[in-house]
Amino acid sequence: MKGSMKKLAVFVVIGAIATFIAAAIASTGDKYWKTLYGEYASTGTSTCLTSDLGLTTILTPLPNSKVFLNSHSELGVMTFNRDGTGTLQTKAVFMVPPPAAGAPGPSVAIAGSFISSLQFTCNITDDGTITTELVPGTRS
Repeated sequence: MKGSMKKLAVFVVIGAIATFIAAAIASTGDKYWKTLYGEYASTGTSTCLTSDLGLTTILTPLPNSKVFLNSHSELGVMTFNRDGTGTLQTKAVFMVPPPAAGAPGPSVAIAGSFISSLQFTCNITDDGTITTELVPGTRS
């Protein structure tokens, strides 16, 4: 009989704890289920074709444009706050190779690096889609 009472007591305690946890989660509402919190790593690369006169509707340089390529690699840390705001701090390196012989563009290779930061707002929809938007004037 003592063994049965101990098992019953354990089930009652577990049930009580589960009830308190459920009540605590329910009392926070939905806002914490729809937020990101903490720090997340970000990385990226890009290659860009630049044309001084612009591009056509099919994204080819306009005739007689000075055209050159550049590429960059970036790594950063995105910090999300529970209130839907955040910051992004990045470090990047870039390179602009010299053009082929006779092609327009800078005559020497260019390379460098930069550090950038910005603030953003974040929204998570009911279907889990995450959107961020730059806070104007915060990019440095």
